[in-house]
Order: sequence, then C-alpha cells, then structure tokens
Amino acid sequence: MMDGMERRRWRDRLGVGVLILSGCASTCGTSTAPGTIGELGNGRFLYHCTGDSDPVCELANNEEFPDCIALGGVFDLEFMVLDTSIFDFGDISPVLYVESVNQDFFRGDDDYEALRTGEAAFLVREDNRVLDLLHLNIVRADGFEIIARDPATPSDSIQIELGDTQEFRVFPRSSSCQQLGGSVPIEAESSDIDVASTSDGEVLRIQAQALGTAVVRVRQSGHEQAIAVEVVEGVVPPATSTDSGSDSGSGTGDETATSRDSTTAGTGGSTSDTDGGSSSGGSSTGMATR
Repeated sequence: MMDGMERRRWRDRLGVGVLILSGCASTCGTSTAPGTIGELGNGRFLYHCTGDSDPVCELANNEEFPDCIALGGVFDLEFMVLDTSIFDFGDISPVLYVESVNQDFFRGDDDYEALRTGEAAFLVREDNRVLDLLHLNIVRADGFEIIARDPATPSDSIQIELGDTQEFRVFPRSSSCQQLGGSVPIEAESSDIDVASTSDGEVLRIQAQALGTAVVRVRQSGHEQAIAVEVVEGVVPPATSTDSGSDSGSGTGDETATSRDSTTAGTGGSTSDTDGGSSSGGSSTGMATR
C-alpha cells in the first residue's frame, strides 16, 4: 500500500506516444526538447525549469539539456519511454517515476535541489525494475549575471520611475560549465529602503518608493554584485503643437533586446562522488503507453 507521499509522486499514464508538458506564463515550467537519451537507451529525460532564473530557460527557444547543475539550483525531470514494447503490463495499470538515488546530492520528491558538488544518478523504475538512469554533475557557480526582463540586457545601473517596480532575472554562471542548469535563490538588500525596496527569492524585484538614489546589493552562492538605483519623476509628455494646419505624429521604434556577452571568472569546483545511498524520492513522470 502506498503512503500519501508516494501517491503524490505518481501520475496516470498518458496517451499513445505523447508526453504532455505544461508550463507557466513565461519560461517557468518549460521543458527542454528533445532532452537527452538515458544511459540504458530506453527513454528520454526532459528537463524542467522551475523558475524564471534558470539559465537553461534563459532563451524561450532553448532546446539543450544542461551539462551540469549549479550548486543550490532547483529543477525537475520528466521521462518519456521511447519504445513501449519493452513492457509486459498485463492487466496492471503502468506507472513510472524518476528517483534521486542519493538524496545527499539531489534532494526532493517533486522538484530537486542540488546540495553538494559531485556526480549522482537518477533512476526510472517500474516497480523494482530499473528502466533507465542518468548521471548529472553538480558544480559551484563562480559568478552570476543580473538581466533585466525588457530589454534583456545586463544591468548594473538603472533608473526607475517613482512608484514603479522592475524585475530582474539572476542567472548563475560557471566558467567550467557553459550549459548550466538550476534556479538558485538570491538575497538582496537596499542601502535605503525608503528610496528603493527589494525582494529576495528567485527573481529580483526593485520598487521605487521615493525620489533619490540607493545601492542594491545582490548575493547568490557566496557572490555579490551591486546595482546603482536612481528613482526619478515620471516622464513628462511632450507639448503638443498649436500651429494652425499643422498635423504632427510620432512613432516609437521597436527596441531590440541586445545580446548578452557574459564573461565569468574563476573555476567551478566539481568533485566526483557517486556513493549510491538509496533514498527514494522521485518526481513523478508521465509515460507513453499504448
């Protein structure tokens, strides 16, 4: 008999050959496609971003599975069977789930959190039968980048109109792993909360409270950056022409998001430790069935 925790992990099987994936309004919850084939070749692992500051989902059309996970990063995995003929279900309704083999490295039974550097495995099981597995490296990020939402540009100095709030995604970076995954939480504080207040969490929010200047310091994984903030009055609309017979029109050009050119320093420490203490805790997956 399954307990409540196990029941929460399991999901009903899905339609023939199809794995349905849902996401949130932006990149949060999107999955990479086509993912990566498991080490036993029986299925495909799909990576899910659980937050907006996961570098895997920095670009909406990114289709690459991460090479490694940032220490402290949170993410999710799904598994899709490639060939259902390998199963002999009989009259039993088939269910599968992804399980972190060693919870000292990847902890969680819904989303996973990377707890220590090294390498550890995920298993996909049908009852006691292992169908596939995947190893992932956890590395320590050697920096991070603060990116404005619109336009998507690096930011170290900003102006905010009084009463407005601006949001920034904070991506961990590693010089040893270009394709890094995991949404890592941040801490933020303002030198003057009466001028500009901040929020912690997964996305940086700065709210303009009063005219003036402040410095917002952002910390992630032991690294720190500062943003100079100036709170200004709202933009005054231009005066309209009163000339007789004059007809003026104005248009705004489309802003184009500039490409980021991120350069990080340092090294991402990675140690190998595949001690396979068997703690079960799996994120449930859908499965293609006939």
